[in-house]
Amino acid sequence: MNTKKRSSTVVFFLLILAVGFWWLNNRYRPEPPRRAGRTTTSETPSRRAEPSERRAEPTGARSPGARIAANLLLGNPDAAVSDPRSRERYLIRRPQYVLSYNAERNRPNWVSWHLSREDLGTVERGQFQPDPDLPDGFDRVTPGDYTRSGFDRGHMCPSADRSNSREDNNATFLMTNIVPQAGGNNQGPWKGLEDYTRDQIEKGKEAYIVAGVTDPQRPRRIGRQRKITVPAFTWKVIVLLEDAPGDDLQRMGRGARVIAVKMPNRDDIRESDWRQFRVAPSEIEQLTGYRLLENVPAAARSRLMSTLDRE
Repeated sequence: MNTKKRSSTVVFFLLILAVGFWWLNNRYRPEPPRRAGRTTTSETPSRRAEPSERRAEPTGARSPGARIAANLLLGNPDAAVSDPRSRERYLIRRPQYVLSYNAERNRPNWVSWHLSREDLGTVERGQFQPDPDLPDGFDRVTPGDYTRSGFDRGHMCPSADRSNSREDNNATFLMTNIVPQAGGNNQGPWKGLEDYTRDQIEKGKEAYIVAGVTDPQRPRRIGRQRKITVPAFTWKVIVLLEDAPGDDLQRMGRGARVIAVKMPNRDDIRESDWRQFRVAPSEIEQLTGYRLLENVPAAARSRLMSTLDRE
């Protein structure tokens, strides 16, 4: 009997020691270190960032697709298509501009683009280069084809209209955007109108522009293989709007200004003011056979096509 009592006492004593040891071990165990910069949901409840904390999108972050659509907003004047079999009306679409390329004349028929303050910057001019995206079977005009030809490598979409990034500016120097332009035309009234348009953009306007060329009855050709046709005239149609949100085609019916010019591709107009070459867009449409401003609502288009700018 005494032996059993003694055994029970020992077991009870050992149990007390075990419980005491467990309590002491957990009471003084150090808390594990936390990882730097990491919190749990219970420590810091999640919350939506305030508007002032959200990261703003850069001003010029327009998708390539949206830019291409803007470049073609006025329409496709000669119904050009992206089919290599359409050699005289081959459609090239880029974020910087859209154009109809003539592989028989080795220069564009027309080039169309949208211009706003987002497109203007301080990037230096690029270098002329062949267009690597032309289909197989198309001649690739090189800068050397213009050397000692007596004509400038004349931009349709100007370098300065795409001066906000290196990529945009380089695109304007692809030879598919270039025509043989007399120095007096290119450096004279043509440049004057380009400068005037950018001045309007700086004053809060935006512009939709299409520019092109027409051929003489007996075309002259330049280039190493005499493959580039020299145009008789350069022409341009500009629709100016206040730079504001909304449906721009609809806004063209409410106060848009249209400027159209047709300039002879000659040296003797160097000192001329661009204003003396203004015509109604309908005259250019008749000269080229193109359908200009085709996407503009009918009533607004009728007014714009018959307008001779006098501002």
